[in-house]
Amino acid sequence: MLNMKICSAGYVRRIAGFLGTCWENKEITMHQIFFFSPCHYMQRGIKEAMKIAPVSVQVLTVNSPEEILSAPQTDGNRIVLISAPAKNPAIASRASLFLWKLIRLKSTGQFLDISVLLLSDRVRGKYSRLSEHLSPERLSYALTMAVTQPGNALIFQPRQCHLSPLQQKILVASLAGLQVDEMAKVLNISQRGVFAGRNALLNKLGLRNRLELMGLMATDFI
Repeated sequence: MLNMKICSAGYVRRIAGFLGTCWENKEITMHQIFFFSPCHYMQRGIKEAMKIAPVSVQVLTVNSPEEILSAPQTDGNRIVLISAPAKNPAIASRASLFLWKLIRLKSTGQFLDISVLLLSDRVRGKYSRLSEHLSPERLSYALTMAVTQPGNALIFQPRQCHLSPLQQKILVASLAGLQVDEMAKVLNISQRGVFAGRNALLNKLGLRNRLELMGLMATDFI
């Protein structure tokens, strides 16, 4: 299981940006997602999902890894999202070929700053993956987490435990190591509101205290 890095000032600012809060000294960063899928419906769906993301993300559809080289690079992080449907062997085989070409280019020293993420319900595999059946809201949240944490792409699977928007924000802020007063400032609520929201979060997750919450990863319950 991958661990989240916490407590650095840069990371706190990143989390603040993810929560949609503007810090006075925070610059606007444009991240990039290069999406491979022969399905035009999927291409439109990913672009629409990221329109509601709390950070700026440019979604570019590509047919080959070489197309990534010709794309103007922004100042943000970059990930490659590859659609490999578990029940569509034809598309999955094309995804495998794309991934093989990408790996070859990475072995030559290119794309070293790009993380790879699969959109697939295949159980086994080397790379991190997202479920094919996430709602647009959950997909936007998961891809936002992935693109703001290069090399540490979290996998979000649908679960029975659904968190409210405020509980999700308190969860992310808690895992980032923010204190109650910092959460209150970031979320624009009172400290009492943070305590109440966190207690509700603990109850919903079946946890006894904040220490148990800090010991969990977001992949365990989102």
